[in-house]
Amino acid sequence: MFNFPIIDLKRLDSSKSEKEELRRGLTDVGFFYVKNWGLTNAELEEIETLTRQVFTASDAEQNKLASYVGEMAHSFYLFDMDSKFVQQVDPNLKLDVKKIDEKFWKMFLAMKNTGLELLVGLFVLNFIFKYF
Repeated sequence: MFNFPIIDLKRLDSSKSEKEELRRGLTDVGFFYVKNWGLTNAELEEIETLTRQVFTASDAEQNKLASYVGEMAHSFYLFDMDSKFVQQVDPNLKLDVKKIDEKFWKMFLAMKNTGLELLVGLFVLNFIFKYF
């Protein structure tokens, strides 16, 4: 069975083994799995549900999301209703555009912070392997 690296971001700053796993993922394996990156499973499930709602919303509802002025730019959510991704449009579905904006902004920030934490981890790894 293949053993790929699992990086726990809660331990990356304090654990030498996490840094070693990050190095192994980047140099030997080519990928790694990141856990504890900032969103709970419940939050991810809620984002998945909201995304499915956007996929099945009518053009008019999607346009409300696209024109919403919040933290995110949502124009990329607009889909061709003939797309294979849209299985069945629900004409009665009303999108909570404020909630969608808030949840996707939180996810974006968590992803950004994850990237920054991994970069810091890489910097530390590079420093350690170069000077020690």
